[in-house]
Amino acid sequence: MQRPPFPHHPALSDDTILLRQIAPHEVSQLIDISFYDAKQATTVDQAASMLARIAEDYRAGNTIHWGIEDKATHRLVGTCGYYRGFEKERGELGCVLLEPFRGQGYMAKALKLVIEFGKSELALKAIVAITSRQNRPAIRLMEGLAFREAATLPDGYVEYIYPLETI
Repeated sequence: MQRPPFPHHPALSDDTILLRQIAPHEVSQLIDISFYDAKQATTVDQAASMLARIAEDYRAGNTIHWGIEDKATHRLVGTCGYYRGFEKERGELGCVLLEPFRGQGYMAKALKLVIEFGKSELALKAIVAITSRQNRPAIRLMEGLAFREAATLPDGYVEYIYPLETI
């Protein structure tokens, strides 16, 4: 069982996407989906600061974050990863796509890769995702990937858990 940071940032791929480390010069492509502690960036400087904080969290062994690249165009279309640390062998998934790429299957493919990485490389015992009850696309995504509702949280949020025995 390994935990971040890894000697080389892991890259994951399938036939259409590549999950890889985001380079600092690419941050301007991701302003619309740059978040840290539920706060969204509105400038390149804020997005760069958030990416730097995510990199610090990775070096501290608490997260692993990937950019989602469309292999055909080599364009970053979103981000995903495990956030909030790995206490008790648990990983919390987070993900976001740029608006033009939503509903095209990118995130389902990315999360399948990340789930397998969580099981095989991180030896996670639990994989969870938290979203708002109003975020119907995220709920459909979670349910389509076999996550099941695990807990109702305050402020209209719900936690989903992935049944690791089915991977």
